[in-house]
Amino acid sequence: MNTPPTGVSISASVTDYMVENLCRRLEEVAESRARATPEPQFQDVETCHSWKCAVLLTHFKPKEADKHRMRISQHEYWEVECLHYMKTFANLMRQKGHSEDGEATADHWRALTMSYQKLLEKGGLSSSEIRKSRLSIDNQKYWQLEADLYERIVAQSEHEMREALLKKDESQRRRQARKNQPAAEPARRVQRPQPTNLVSGGIASRTKSRTSTGVTKRVLRQPQSRR
Repeated sequence: MNTPPTGVSISASVTDYMVENLCRRLEEVAESRARATPEPQFQDVETCHSWKCAVLLTHFKPKEADKHRMRISQHEYWEVECLHYMKTFANLMRQKGHSEDGEATADHWRALTMSYQKLLEKGGLSSSEIRKSRLSIDNQKYWQLEADLYERIVAQSEHEMREALLKKDESQRRRQARKNQPAAEPARRVQRPQPTNLVSGGIASRTKSRTSTGVTKRVLRQPQSRR
């Protein structure tokens, strides 16, 4: 039998294989980490002006800086700041529009809505223009709540009108019934008989006569003597 070669050559080949395999795996791990880690994104030069401005503001007091920046005449500058304040104000009002327990309060939003309407009026919009703008709201839940309110009001108004008509008809029917009843005959006056008195065994009759002055005289007739 042929004896196998010494183990020196076999060890070298195994070592080379292991080194090669290890290097390949290290390269795969490095590539995997490179793909997982994004390359740093450097900001443009324009975005660094905020840092530059912050450094320069340290040379001025806040009121002094505000006075200086009023000299800026580019409308883009003031438009950006105005829109920023509008967004900030909206977020602030949204936070205040909820009670302590987190529930939205209608009273707050109602008052704020009226304030915005006044601002629009001061800005030059008429009442009709504000109403027209409101009609462009694209929120069906908003319109559903308003329609439900009007529906209840109209139903209540119609119910009250029907009740008023029924009462009016009933009143007219009663008046007509009273007119159709026969007129009651006037009560007849009963004449009471005049009383008679017996004087000395005879009948004394009183006669009445009226004078021109309306005074009544009473004449007492004496009984005739018997012959």
